[in-house]
Amino acid sequence: MIRSVYKLGREQFIPFIVTVIAILFTDLLIGVVIGVAYSAYFIFKNTYRAGFILDTKNEGQIRHYYFRLAINVSFINKKKLKDELEKIPDYSMVDIDGSHSVYIDYDVIEVINEFKVKAHHKHIGLQLKGIPDVETIGTH
Repeated sequence: MIRSVYKLGREQFIPFIVTVIAILFTDLLIGVVIGVAYSAYFIFKNTYRAGFILDTKNEGQIRHYYFRLAINVSFINKKKLKDELEKIPDYSMVDIDGSHSVYIDYDVIEVINEFKVKAHHKHIGLQLKGIPDVETIGTH
């Protein structure tokens, strides 16, 4: 069984082996809770990385940033997206494509809509595709 899980890859094997070791060194209930907690951490970590793809290129003197949002963009991706948007220098071009997304969390949409205002003040050309317009509640 251990060999079979190992062949499935690291993403399957590490939570499995952590759970088995935790069960052996504690008891069944605590071991399973530790395994579930580690699996949740693993899911959050991988989801945080997979919220969007960012490509950049220079078009003459202007830097162009192209954000392609993932199929599912959750609140976990909010900080990473916000940090990347804040790094964009004045007089750049930004495209944010959410047309391939099935689900975009409200918090992420709010970050994008807040960036619209900042982009205008920083003279950043912004094009949104597949991003709904929402009214921002305020910073929270």
